[in-house]
Amino acid sequence: MCTGARPMNEDTAPISNPPRDPLVTEAAQRLEQIVDDASPRLDCSVWVNEQLVAGRDADSLLAELLEQGWEADVAEEIVEEQRRATRHLRGCVTREQVAMRAERRYRNSFRNAFRMALGGLPLVCAHFLVSSLVSVFRRKRKDSPD
Repeated sequence: MCTGARPMNEDTAPISNPPRDPLVTEAAQRLEQIVDDASPRLDCSVWVNEQLVAGRDADSLLAELLEQGWEADVAEEIVEEQRRATRHLRGCVTREQVAMRAERRYRNSFRNAFRMALGGLPLVCAHFLVSSLVSVFRRKRKDSPD
């Protein structure tokens, strides 16, 4: 479950004896006002990713995040980001992937166009010759009295 709270440890615990230099003290006070919201968001993103891979619906995850107190915009961003990241695991195919495959086939088809033209030209000529001969023989059969 994604609560957004992070336990205190040695790295996140406030300094008990700050230095006495006024510039350093002022800087330390400013640093204590900074809120680390990246870690809870990252933890929540990992949780949403796991839930999506397990088969949960993105809308239900969004509703759960909103119930837990996440802001609507942030919750939507997290769910949408992880929904896009897990597409390949859920078997989804995007338009971009289809377009990339089509373009790759198109470009590969022209890679051998010269060879196909050289090999295809004699085949086209042979087909033309055979069809011409067939039409001539058909015409002779129609014209000949039996």
